[in-house]
Amino acid sequence: MSKTTILVTGATGTIGAQLVATLAGRADVAVRAAVHGREKTGKIAGANVTPVDLDYAKPESIAD
Repeated sequence: MSKTTILVTGATGTIGAQLVATLAGRADVAVRAAVHGREKTGKIAGANVTPVDLDYAKPESIAD
């Protein structure tokens, strides 16, 4: 079974962090958590969570 990949923007914010935590508990999704700096990734840990340094001016920053 293939996983659905979901990009969560604002992943270290109040709502985004809750969404990432909920999705991290699901085996059928891979989560790409958009952050502005890797120092904030401690809030969004999970086996299926990949932090992504997102820069809206560079669309390639969210590509696989």
